[in-house]
Amino acid sequence: MRLVVAITGATGMLYAQRLLDHVDPHQHEVHLVLSRYAPQVIAEELPGGLLVPEGVVTHNLKSMKRALRERFRTHSTRWSSFRVLWEPSAASPMA
Repeated sequence: MRLVVAITGATGMLYAQRLLDHVDPHQHEVHLVLSRYAPQVIAEELPGGLLVPEGVVTHNLKSMKRALRERFRTHSTRWSSFRVLWEPSAASPMA
């Protein structure tokens, strides 16, 4: 399976950590993309930081955009799953 996990600056980093804990990057191709604000929220919500398993390829938005242009958009590249982790805040009208 080929998986892209995109983490925004919204709350809910525990869910991102749980997903990364349950995907084996030695059996699956896993890419992790962090938004510009994700590290700030990670620092607030995960005291030990985000634990990224060995084998997960990490990208910032700039490198991910380049990778999308160069590789991910090709017809020969098929992704099994693309997950954007987002949790609406309690103040959100969608909550």
